[in-house]
Amino acid sequence: MFRITEELRERVRERASGRCECSGPNCRHHRTDARCKNGLRSDDWKVYWHSEKAGEEPSNLEAWCLTCFENNFEVPTHRVTLLRPELADLTALEEADPRRAVTLRSVLRDAGSSLATERGGHVVPGLRDELLIEFEQPEEALAAARELEGRFHEHASKLRLPTVPLSCGIHTGSVRKSRTGDVYGDALSIASMVETLAQAGQIVISDPVAGELGTQVTLEGLGPLPSSEPADDDEPLGCWVVTG
Repeated sequence: MFRITEELRERVRERASGRCECSGPNCRHHRTDARCKNGLRSDDWKVYWHSEKAGEEPSNLEAWCLTCFENNFEVPTHRVTLLRPELADLTALEEADPRRAVTLRSVLRDAGSSLATERGGHVVPGLRDELLIEFEQPEEALAAARELEGRFHEHASKLRLPTVPLSCGIHTGSVRKSRTGDVYGDALSIASMVETLAQAGQIVISDPVAGELGTQVTLEGLGPLPSSEPADDDEPLGCWVVTG
């Protein structure tokens, strides 16, 4: 996923002509059939990414005044653990056999959804191209990740489909939830980035997950997440392969 830089932020404000773009279907701040049009001054506004569009285009970003932003999202944020599974070597598979890649990703979503239901998790809504499963505790996410590949192969075998290994990333972080149930927050993109470090059959977890699991798991360090940027004096986010 792209990072919202200051340059991109300014481009969003210029495209919005310096006015709030919240259209109001779920916002208490203004009528549901009218755009807010509050002015955007200095840092008193937020960039909102439409997760339901699930694209990496600046056109999917909107400039919202703080009032609309706070009226559309529950505050304070709450902490969850996100499991992000994916087909291993997805890019190579899509190039070699695009139809098979699409079919297997659909099977993975079905397998992940059924597993989430059984284990008390929830599939994050509104993401077309990604599967993210939300759990309350890291232990629940890790148990699901360990079971998921077998469940995926079981679903695929019923359709007589040859399968591929999975790679999984797990991250614990804070999210907001809109009044319509959409989940919003950096934790979603970080979970996806953690997954990209996993090789076929691997489960990779971030520092917060490793800290909460403690001695329950055996880990091998991968170093910091390459695209993570520390805030102030914080250390870059570290990642670990679960080996036992």
